Amino acid sequence: MTKQRRPTNQPPRSLEDIGADLSNAIQNRTAGTLRMGRLLNEAQDAAAHGEWLPFLKRHRIEERSARRRMKMAKWADERLAKSDNLSDFELGMITAQAMLELASNNYGDDVVERVMSAARYRHIGIADIKAIAKFGDEAPILREIKAQLKAQAEAEKAKALAAAKAAGFDTVEAHEAALDKEYEARQEAFRQAAEAKDAEADRLLDAGSEVPPTPEPVPASSKSFHVSTFEKSVHRLKTIMTKPLASFAAADVSPDDIDQVAHFLMDVVSQRKKTAA
Repeated sequence: MTKQRRPTNQPPRSLEDIGADLSNAIQNRTAGTLRMGRLLNEAQDAAAHGEWLPFLKRHRIEERSARRRMKMAKWADERLAKSDNLSDFELGMITAQAMLELASNNYGDDVVERVMSAARYRHIGIADIKAIAKFGDEAPILREIKAQLKAQAEAEKAKALAAAKAAGFDTVEAHEAALDKEYEARQEAFRQAAEAKDAEADRLLDAGSEVPPTPEPVPASSKSFHVSTFEKSVHRLKTIMTKPLASFAAADVSPDDIDQVAHFLMDVVSQRKKTAA
């Protein structure tokens, strides 16, 4: 077999970048399996008597393989219907074999919940499920995730403190208060500018003159303002990420809005990696 070579004009990628692409490939594979299972379930419901097996034969799918995919998809859709905190993201982090193991219904809800929580951070295999069922919170994968989150939290805290000191503040809280004050001042300036524009438009209308087009007010440092707002938002989000997902069930935010924000953050990560490269 001929070994594939990287084009000479491209620098070698980091293991982290390769791992991110590999993770996406694994998720896509599980998502594809679920998609097939859902389509097969739909097809079986639509098939008349005697049509099902010929349908599978036309698409070169063995009946046993079809049953496995259909069982996985049915289990996944039932879990999605039961939980407000579960999404296709967590499901995509579970290998097809592991999901079939869960679909056997040999595990209690406590095990499934721990597996789904772990799937937010790691890909899950059958061995992980069995370890969680046996050891609970002391399962190796759960202990690793806990240590990872603790290290990330400490690193973020140190980074926030360093940023605060670089800005001339002794504490993160003082820095955040100053950022809040700056943000409120900018918002007030925007509000006053908008009110002034409206007042000018009313004056011209009252005088019988045609209102000339006026561009929207743009802050002089809009780029730095948006970046500062983004950094503050991410930092605040990090402070609540360790809380149980159930705590956010009553949040007055639609799943679509959350999905849009998640995609935006992934786009930012992708852009940062391209810039760094």
